[in-house]
Amino acid sequence: MGHRMTRTVGPQRRFPKPIDTTDSGGQNIRMWLPETTGPAPLIIWCHPQGGTQTIGIGYFAYHLVHAALQEGWSFAASATHGADSWSSNAAVADITNLRAAVHAARPVSSVVLLGASMGGCLASVVAKEAAVPDLRGVYLIDPAVNLEWMYDNGYSTSINTGFGISSKAAIPTGKDPVNDFTGASLPAGLRWRSTASVTDASVSKTNCIDLFRPIIQASSPAEESYFTHLGNHIPSSAAWPADLVAFGHRCFD
Repeated sequence: MGHRMTRTVGPQRRFPKPIDTTDSGGQNIRMWLPETTGPAPLIIWCHPQGGTQTIGIGYFAYHLVHAALQEGWSFAASATHGADSWSSNAAVADITNLRAAVHAARPVSSVVLLGASMGGCLASVVAKEAAVPDLRGVYLIDPAVNLEWMYDNGYSTSINTGFGISSKAAIPTGKDPVNDFTGASLPAGLRWRSTASVTDASVSKTNCIDLFRPIIQASSPAEESYFTHLGNHIPSSAAWPADLVAFGHRCFD
């Protein structure tokens, strides 16, 4: 099992209100900007299946926003064309547009992609396609990075919706990390960190991240690390602020 590499997260005295707006493509986005001035690192959230750009009180990843702001980083999320966006061209473009919208509000110095479940697939494809500038790292939580396996295990309707297709064979080439990527197809020098649970009944650790990690390792990454978490699919124990902060500093500092 991988070990957790942590950093202390101090108390948050103030929490800036989220800014709700739309990007250049008309997608709803939500961003939080730190109270410091000047260029800031950005964490981009890629939401799970069924999710939106909204990260509110009670949501399992809400405390990750607090942690990022405590460090002086920006945090942002996009609706990415709805609950079943997966790694479609439209969703990838949405992440590009999201970064641009944040940059217009507060200059972005560097980026970490943070993807959960379905969003882990999107974050991986965004990285492969170099769809955002100044990318430093990718952090994956229970990532659904094997679309063929997901299709055969309860997500065929969702994947069909996301890509506008009607069969597993029609999943577009280049959008399925485990089955389409090679080490050479990923940018070298990125940092990658992932977490998953052996008891996850929705996204199989064995059939998803365990198969993707060797591909990442073949890309000459600056880091490829992971840890296993307790519980089932994307519980709060999978979204550990201190670990994200430690990873962010390894990427941004």
